[in-house]
Amino acid sequence: MSDPRRPRRRPRRPDQDDCRPTCRNLAYTDRDIAALRQQATELESILGDFLAPSPRHQRIAILHAADRLLASSPQGSTGNLSTVQLAVEADVKYWVVAQKHPDLRDQHAARHASVTPFRTSHKAEE
Repeated sequence: MSDPRRPRRRPRRPDQDDCRPTCRNLAYTDRDIAALRQQATELESILGDFLAPSPRHQRIAILHAADRLLASSPQGSTGNLSTVQLAVEADVKYWVVAQKHPDLRDQHAARHASVTPFRTSHKAEE
């Protein structure tokens, strides 16, 4: 219960005064979210195409898995942001991620590095 004598606090909003426009942690707008959903739909349609070459399926599965891991909604792994768990989430062997698609591995590692400080600081506040 709130005390009627205490002044009501306004909800805290993120301070974006020092934000850089290229930062991946900026809040998404509805337009951005709609574009990401459209992209996910296109990726799913390509995954459903059985005539597409195997490397294409692997790349799309890895991209989809990386997005799920970063969104903290894993479907087949522990949710750890490592390369091993990326392979497990994408349902491909580790060497496929590490050796056949090192660009996706590096991209995932870079995105992971940009997310990690916020996760650790969030746990420190609790």
